[in-house]
Amino acid sequence: MIILNKKAFTLVELLAVIILLTTITLIALPKITEAVKSKQNDVDNVNEKIIYAAVELYLKDTINYEALETGDKFCVELEELKNNNYLKEVKDIYKNESLSNKAVLADYDNGFSYTLYNSLSVCEAHISN
Repeated sequence: MIILNKKAFTLVELLAVIILLTTITLIALPKITEAVKSKQNDVDNVNEKIIYAAVELYLKDTINYEALETGDKFCVELEELKNNNYLKEVKDIYKNESLSNKAVLADYDNGFSYTLYNSLSVCEAHISN
């Protein structure tokens, strides 16, 4: 009489587990990806707020606020903020690259509004428009 070892899984059981895990992964992956992108956007928004606050401090120290008129515009390069100790090294943590070459356009209209551009030349082009 032959006694079979019943401790092993059958091929059908292994395939069923693989199919189940694949299905769970396919259902969960879009949600995980969406959550990661949402957090990346949150980090980018916080970084922009920090940059804009540094620009505001820099402008308060370098321009005459009493002489400001509606429509006055200033471009400030992030490298300049870093060199003057308004910011530490600014990096894109997802791409691990420096953002020092970017520039901020500060547009005065009874208060400043800020826009971040990829370079000082692009920022200055928006001033001349």
